[in-house]
Amino acid sequence: MASINWDKIKNEYITTTISTRKLAGKYNVPYSTLRDRSTRERWSEQREVFRSKVVAKAAQKTEKIAEKVADEIASRNQAHIEVWDLLGKRAKNLLESNGYTAMTKEGPEHVDLDPDGLERLSRAIDKVQRGHRLALGMDKPNTSEEMLKTAQELKEAMLNAATRIHNETG
Repeated sequence: MASINWDKIKNEYITTTISTRKLAGKYNVPYSTLRDRSTRERWSEQREVFRSKVVAKAAQKTEKIAEKVADEIASRNQAHIEVWDLLGKRAKNLLESNGYTAMTKEGPEHVDLDPDGLERLSRAIDKVQRGHRLALGMDKPNTSEEMLKTAQELKEAMLNAATRIHNETG
């Protein structure tokens, strides 16, 4: 009969979920012999210690990952808040000055907001406020698609305004 590698069998039992009966069959060892040895050497207790260590290590790694993700989310959220602040300030300046300064061939020139421009500015301010509240966690969007849609609408509104200003100033 070949020599039995008890260290290998014990290690497999401790580090996996295999039963002693299946190990006995796998290594062609009488079940009663393997069972008695595992009981005498307390393999079950060693398996529990091993599993506890694995679970604890997994929990530590999960916590580290969660911290990294939380830091990334906080960083991105801060960037979003800064963008919404900047857009809000620009919209406020347009509203307070009732227009904007356009560069013409003759130099800077004040351009008043017409009713359509005020309406577009009003919609843009509304979008800035909603985006800012979302970034601060004050409102929760129904879906992430809604937040993305709001940001895209705001981007389009700002691009349209910039294009119109460019076209008006020649």
